[in-house]
Amino acid sequence: MFKKRHFNEFQDGQELLKIPKVVVLRNTEREGLIRSRNKGAANATAEVLVFLDSHCEVNDQWLEPLLTRIKQSPYSVVSPVIDVISFQTFEYQASSDEVRGGFDWSLNFKWENLSSKEKQSRKDTTQHIKSPVVAGGIFAIRRDWFNKIGQYDPDLEVWGGENFETRISMFHIFVPELSFKAWLCGGQTEILPCSRVGHIFRKEHPFSFPQSSDATYLRNTRRVAEVWLDEYKRFFYEARPEAKNIDIGDISRRIELRKSLGCRSFKWFMEKVYPELEIPAHDGVAYGQILQGDMCIDYLDKQVVFKPCKENEPSQEWTMKEKGVIRNKENLCLMADIEDTNSYVLLAYCKDDINLVWERQDTQLVHQKSGLCLDSHKPEKGLVIGECELSDTQSWTFSFENR
Repeated sequence: MFKKRHFNEFQDGQELLKIPKVVVLRNTEREGLIRSRNKGAANATAEVLVFLDSHCEVNDQWLEPLLTRIKQSPYSVVSPVIDVISFQTFEYQASSDEVRGGFDWSLNFKWENLSSKEKQSRKDTTQHIKSPVVAGGIFAIRRDWFNKIGQYDPDLEVWGGENFETRISMFHIFVPELSFKAWLCGGQTEILPCSRVGHIFRKEHPFSFPQSSDATYLRNTRRVAEVWLDEYKRFFYEARPEAKNIDIGDISRRIELRKSLGCRSFKWFMEKVYPELEIPAHDGVAYGQILQGDMCIDYLDKQVVFKPCKENEPSQEWTMKEKGVIRNKENLCLMADIEDTNSYVLLAYCKDDINLVWERQDTQLVHQKSGLCLDSHKPEKGLVIGECELSDTQSWTFSFENR
């Protein structure tokens, strides 16, 4: 890793020139990651472009599966399975090959396990995985296709927005723009289990940002939302209301690009590509994590548990409907019955049952049938319902409110 004072020294990269076929390009000023990648692509001459972060290590025969798939499917953007390299010890840790890329309405990237249905539909474990999005730092794409869909948005700053980034692990760039363009404009994004690349996940960025990192990220993701999300952008603003005050510059050329390519609507993407992304329902009064300090309501199988909050954790995502049921993405609802469950809160399939109905009273969640309050005073055993009282163990907040 070059130190900041070395960035402008001519000899940077000169050792790389000793490697056959290597070309070193230098910017005359700081351009950031996105525009630098565009510059590299503009100077490339091969039929296929392969993008890698600098802090990667490739495995044997990692490239052949990517090139083979692109030959089979020229409009696919293909990504390897991304393994983890420890930033402290350089230990190489294999990742699951049964995951795909997803995101939430903050446009944060997250890994998702394949559903049982998806696993069963695959002919074998080497088959490509269709992924709603791929991580934006490591992928291959036909050069003519990359240029046709407008490359990266050159007005994205430094990183973030080309495929979203996981804020906790400081993953490489996640700019959903590229994945959205691929799907909406005639292609698709895929992960290939037979190709593996290791990536060092840093705990902090080794560079500064034009503004703060949050402001830069919000600017980039708001540009993506305004150009590609159509009417669904309101969910982005519900999740990130502070983004409304961020200046995103001129987006007219990106909107015109989308029109000229005849791209599909984001509604099509939601229906055909990523129906699993839950839309905050019109009859939902609150959604997201149910928090008590830094602890959240979670579940394992059908057991309700109380665990430390973890960003982008699917098992901690809930929606409370106007009718009072609180359900998760598997259509299981929080239920309690003094007789059958001994006052413990469990999960049951959502249905018309008074035992599944809750009412919000200030920060308390009151079980309608019993009149008792959701309580966490026995966290090691789970959640219970008990006599309502002014107690921290009965105070709950949701991540997001539908107002």
